[in-house]
Amino acid sequence: MTSRLVILAYILATGVLCPLVASALTAVEADSDLRVTVFGPDWIWQGQNVSVIAVFENASAATRELTVQLEFPLELAGHFAYDGALSQIVQIAPEDSARIAFANIRAETGVARQTYDFQLVATETDGAARFEFSYPLETVRGAAVGDGIWAALLPAILAGSWCFILGFYLMRRSDRGAWKMPSEAVWELESA
Repeated sequence: MTSRLVILAYILATGVLCPLVASALTAVEADSDLRVTVFGPDWIWQGQNVSVIAVFENASAATRELTVQLEFPLELAGHFAYDGALSQIVQIAPEDSARIAFANIRAETGVARQTYDFQLVATETDGAARFEFSYPLETVRGAAVGDGIWAALLPAILAGSWCFILGFYLMRRSDRGAWKMPSEAVWELESA
């Protein structure tokens, strides 16, 4: 009974502890005919890249054009590296949707961990609509072990621990010294 509880506890622990908790910003704003949804992580390891995605849905009968701008906190601009354009123009056809992304924003290493207040501002070119998304992004310490090493270590650790549990379980289920004695044949070959 105890070995079954140990195995059950291990199965639950590997199922609960192994998946990492995913956290993200999902913000939605809308006016009468235009809906804007922004997706992005709310924390990032130092030395890793961030991508912010905006989805625009146009329910009106006219084409809409917006200017979307990503605003870094100016006093902390050296904490991130970004080579892309900080402003993009998006046109959304009637009854259609469009997506844009600000990709590969790199959180630099060697700076204090903190929360950065980014802003994503979408303004219609004729001034009819304006959407502002406050985007707090927290940096945490960089990875202690690189992604490539974890890709090899995690399956090896799980497989090794399962082998240990299986060996322990088989030892508990067998009689003492049973491996030394031959058992009766399950099937015998008939001679002709």
